[in-house]
Amino acid sequence: MNASPNRLLLVDAASYLYRAFHALPEFRSPAGEPTGAILGVINMLRKLRQDFPSDYVACVFDAKGRTFRDDVYPEYKATRQAMPEDLARLLECLSKPFAAFAKVPPDQYAVSCKINTKKGSERIIRAAFEFLESQVAAGRIRFYGMATWNGFRVPPDAPEYLSLAEIAGLAREVASEEHHFRFVQLPYNLGMPEALSVSNQKVDGEEMPMVEAARRLGIALVPEGRRLFPSLTVEENLRVGAHLRKDGSAV
Repeated sequence: MNASPNRLLLVDAASYLYRAFHALPEFRSPAGEPTGAILGVINMLRKLRQDFPSDYVACVFDAKGRTFRDDVYPEYKATRQAMPEDLARLLECLSKPFAAFAKVPPDQYAVSCKINTKKGSERIIRAAFEFLESQVAAGRIRFYGMATWNGFRVPPDAPEYLSLAEIAGLAREVASEEHHFRFVQLPYNLGMPEALSVSNQKVDGEEMPMVEAARRLGIALVPEGRRLFPSLTVEENLRVGAHLRKDGSAV
């Protein structure tokens, strides 16, 4: 895949560090500093740049302090175990050169960068489908899909809106009717019922909810959870869902 002009590759660096730390042996420098995870991250970044040539690459780390998720759900990460001491030391060293901003976790920041034009979003989706179809041809995967928090739930005039019919059309352009785009993951729970209750998709000129559009196009839906937060009551989930729908920045 050739590099495209103005392509920015965003990396959830904390995720890479966790994966490398738990996957590699306990390598240490002569001074006793842990180095295995750093080696793993560097190798992963090299492979990533090889697979996705880009003009710019940025690594994003968690900003210190509270995020919007703590405001929405005070028990966010309450059951998460403490970070291993060696991993905390590595994270501190690696994140120093990077600016922490926006108080947004890396996984959310990556998907919060809006694509300003429809043409730009189509280019990115097409490039992803081309790569994934190559992985199918190589025997590494059988099928692939996509996940979005807002894209299939918002009205058609929203900047982040996605048309499932148009995306399925891109898959056909990339690999004909034999494409392997088979899944879409999106929220569907007590607080976010839009996949079934909002007719924001159009197939063959007919408006319909996402659930029906996926059925017509032969795409399997993977709903995210019966509730926003399983530990909350139904009433609490409905209140949280209403809050998220009012404040797009909190999603």
